[in-house]
Amino acid sequence: MGTEAKAGPQTDQAQQVIQFVVQQMKAGMDKAAIAGKLQAMGMDVMDSRRVVDSVHGEMMNMAEAQRITSGSLLSGTVGGVLAAVVSGALWAIIVRLTDYEIGFMAWGLGLAVGAGVALFARGRRGRSLQVIAVGASVFGIVIAKYFIFVYFLQQTVLKQFGPESAARVAYFSTKVMQLFLSSLTAMLSPYDALWVFLAVATAWKIPQGLGIRAPKRERGMIT
Repeated sequence: MGTEAKAGPQTDQAQQVIQFVVQQMKAGMDKAAIAGKLQAMGMDVMDSRRVVDSVHGEMMNMAEAQRITSGSLLSGTVGGVLAAVVSGALWAIIVRLTDYEIGFMAWGLGLAVGAGVALFARGRRGRSLQVIAVGASVFGIVIAKYFIFVYFLQQTVLKQFGPESAARVAYFSTKVMQLFLSSLTAMLSPYDALWVFLAVATAWKIPQGLGIRAPKRERGMIT
C-alpha cells in the first residue's frame, strides 16, 4: 500500500513535467531553453536534459507521422467531400420521409466530414486538412439545405397550384437555385446557426494536429 501511495504522486509529477515540456514545444521553444526552465524549477541538470530529450523525440516522431503530404491532402479532400455528399443526401432523405427538418443533422454531418477527412488522410493531421474539413462541411450543409428547400417548395406549389405546377419545380433549375440563394439567409434561424456552428467546430477539431512543427528530426542529446 505504501509503495502504491508513493507511486501515485510520482506518476502525477512525471505527467505534469511531460505536459510542461509539450506546452513549451508548442510555444516554439528549443530543447536547451526547455531544459533550462526545468532546471530553474529545481530539476537536476542531467535529469532535465534526459526528460526533454525523451519527450522531444517522441513528439517529433508523432509530428512526423502526422505531417501532411500532397497525397494525404488529396485523399483527405476526397474523404471530406464524399462524407459531405453522403451525409447531406441522407439528411435530405430523412426530411423527405418525415416532413420535418432536423437541425441537429448538421452536427452529425460535421462529425462525419471530419472523420472522413481524418480517415482518408490515414493519420495525417494539420491545419490544411482542418480547412478542408470545414469547407466540405459547409458544402454538405448547403447541398442538404438546397434539396430540402426544393422539396418543401414543391410541396407548397403542389398544395396551391396542383401537380402540374409542382412538376415544373426542378432540382436543377437556374431560377430555383437563384431563389434558394436569395432565401438562404432568411432560412437560417438562430437554432440552425447553432447547429451549423457545432458542425463546423467539430469538423475543424477532428483532423487537428499536435500543434508542433517538425521540419527536420533533431537527433542527439542537448549540448
